[in-house]
Amino acid sequence: MSSAFCLRCKTMEVTNDLIRYFDMFAGIGGFRAGLTRAGGFQCVGHCEIDKYADASYRAIHDIGEEEKYYPDAREIDPGDLPHFDLLCGGFPCQAYPEEKNIPKFWRKSLINKDYFSKTSG
Repeated sequence: MSSAFCLRCKTMEVTNDLIRYFDMFAGIGGFRAGLTRAGGFQCVGHCEIDKYADASYRAIHDIGEEEKYYPDAREIDPGDLPHFDLLCGGFPCQAYPEEKNIPKFWRKSLINKDYFSKTSG
């Protein structure tokens, strides 16, 4: 069961529909943990290139047999992706320098991960 607030009628609408999402650049599953806790979401698959992060993801979360896994986002055929309503995408951790406490965003890091080319258009 999920809920959504209707701005037009100012009421809360409750439905039994789950919001299906795909967890892109999943890491250890931060998005999945939050959406699971919120309720009303169903993961249909995830993508993570780091084998250690993926092993942690699988140990932490209950992965269903029907969920698709892709190790490399650059090799995903969009036609092969399962149907989803929401695409979650974690930004690469490499964009945050270890020697500073203040995160610094580097656009080049995202381009190297092909984030924009796989999720835009």
